[in-house]
Amino acid sequence: MKVKLFALPNEKIGENQISGAGNKKILVVVKQSEAAEKTLSDLLKAIKLDQAHDILTLTTSTDSPLAISKLIAQHSMEKVLAFGFESADLGFNINQAYNHIYQFADFKLLLSESIAELNADKNKKIALWKSLQELFLK
Repeated sequence: MKVKLFALPNEKIGENQISGAGNKKILVVVKQSEAAEKTLSDLLKAIKLDQAHDILTLTTSTDSPLAISKLIAQHSMEKVLAFGFESADLGFNINQAYNHIYQFADFKLLLSESIAELNADKNKKIALWKSLQELFLK
């Protein structure tokens, strides 16, 4: 049996990258850009979430891997949305498929293309919307 190994990310998460209260135990991980802020705001409004109160947002300006497991546990997050990251870059050893909801012991994870890719391709945005409805509106 061949075992695939991968390195766990060790990038430190600075407090200045975290915003929002996270009252609904939802973590959003996104790469920083003006387009991302607007599109993310629109997506969250569509699923009836307030970014300042309901969501804890981790915004990064780097492509470096991020270890988000501690952040998830520290804030007892129940749902995690990540835009533009590979699963291994967030510390998860899974066979990645975008817009698939992964169930872990304590939380659900939804990985999506980057906001820029979503803005450029309507079909990708529609696929994400279907997954968001399943995760939040059903």
